[in-house]
Amino acid sequence: MAENTHISVRFFFLTTAIAGENMNFRSSKNDNDVSRLAHAKALESKLIGEEGSKSKQSNSFERLNKEGNRDKFKKLYHESENIHGKIYALVWFFDNDKNLYRRYKNELNQNEEVIIYHADIKLISPLSDVFPLIESGYLKKHILY
Repeated sequence: MAENTHISVRFFFLTTAIAGENMNFRSSKNDNDVSRLAHAKALESKLIGEEGSKSKQSNSFERLNKEGNRDKFKKLYHESENIHGKIYALVWFFDNDKNLYRRYKNELNQNEEVIIYHADIKLISPLSDVFPLIESGYLKKHILY
């Protein structure tokens, strides 16, 4: 019994040393997810292309959504190179912080062009047409999951 306790204590210190104080093993992966979405050139459905490959962007959004870290979504919004990363953040804010959603929504150019890949179909639409898709839950349900 004492030997098992000794092994457990060593394992605890080893994992703490590897993961850092907060033992957040997923932090690095989720930071990559923020970066992937911040550099998105389009919104992607869960399955993209003729062969129906699983979208890396969809997977990234899903992981970040499960984590639910508001600061990471704020970072995503502010670090996005174009509108697509901002939309991924807006989808999360609509469900989790309506005030911030409205503020960010009002900052954006409603006429900006948005590209959405849904399976092997490319859709191009003004941002003003995307907001109802966010607010109805359609974008999150059908495009991102």
